[in-house]
Amino acid sequence: MSRHVDSIKTHNRFLLQAGYKPRTVNDYLRAVDLFIKWCDDNLIRNESCSTPELLDELLTDYFHDYYQLNNGKGKQNAANTIAGICMLMPRMKGKLLTASAAVNGWRALRPPESYPPITWELSCAVAVQMQRHGHTRWAVATLLTHDCFLRISELTSLRKEHIIDSSDSRFGSDYTGMTIVIPNAKGGKDQSVGVMNPQVIRLVRAVVHSTAAGGLLFPGGPSSFRRVFNDICAELNLSSDYSPHSLRHGGASMCYMRGMSVEDILIRGRWKSTQSLRTYIKTLKAKLAAMKAPASVAEAGSIIATDIMKWLSLARTH
Repeated sequence: MSRHVDSIKTHNRFLLQAGYKPRTVNDYLRAVDLFIKWCDDNLIRNESCSTPELLDELLTDYFHDYYQLNNGKGKQNAANTIAGICMLMPRMKGKLLTASAAVNGWRALRPPESYPPITWELSCAVAVQMQRHGHTRWAVATLLTHDCFLRISELTSLRKEHIIDSSDSRFGSDYTGMTIVIPNAKGGKDQSVGVMNPQVIRLVRAVVHSTAAGGLLFPGGPSSFRRVFNDICAELNLSSDYSPHSLRHGGASMCYMRGMSVEDILIRGRWKSTQSLRTYIKTLKAKLAAMKAPASVAEAGSIIATDIMKWLSLARTH
């Protein structure tokens, strides 16, 4: 099996991969590589999976081993393994039924947990603390992510040309405000979202001004932002359950509590499924109530939120 799949990858069937996003291809191939390594480590020969049925059984054994070795973590990798094999060998689609059932069982044992929403006030406190450490762009990124419900991959892919500002010639002289163009959002290509907060508009405008043509507004990639965000949350004694995705959920929660309709939140957040958003909204107040922050941080966040420009400026000079 391992030599069979590896030979397909070696021959680089780029036409089979062309229908997928590059990031998806990388995720699938990485998952298949782990399966190949498992086959090699267990001295599994090609003859052990010479038919789709045998391959199906082998994958099922692999998933059980992977589940136990990783304490139940990694169900997305299991799903990616099946998808990756079907990408490389389309004739396997619909034939890996036992392995697919195992992935469904995995999801039942380890249901996905939604990241808790972080409030605008705490996001402001995090941004100012980032600024104190010299992470100016990540500070702006934190506020922009909350305001526009951005996914971390969308945020870190933004370039100078993806910002449409007032009177931009591409939109005409009558256009006011600021729009973020997202060429490759999770929900599809060529999407966009408007920046609502005037202070965030001014902050993004400054970042755009200091970025060269074609340059990334927030260089460093998802891992860098995630690391800085998590470190600052720990420094402020905020919950370790918070992640950059909490900013997206926090922005949606804030808008919902301010009266924005579910349909408008769905469009603004570029969610594909109304059902998934409604399920999240049903639990958001309970999730917010469950999250606790040090009183001093919560109070500071409330003060900072009244004039985020002022406090970021002060943090820069001290």
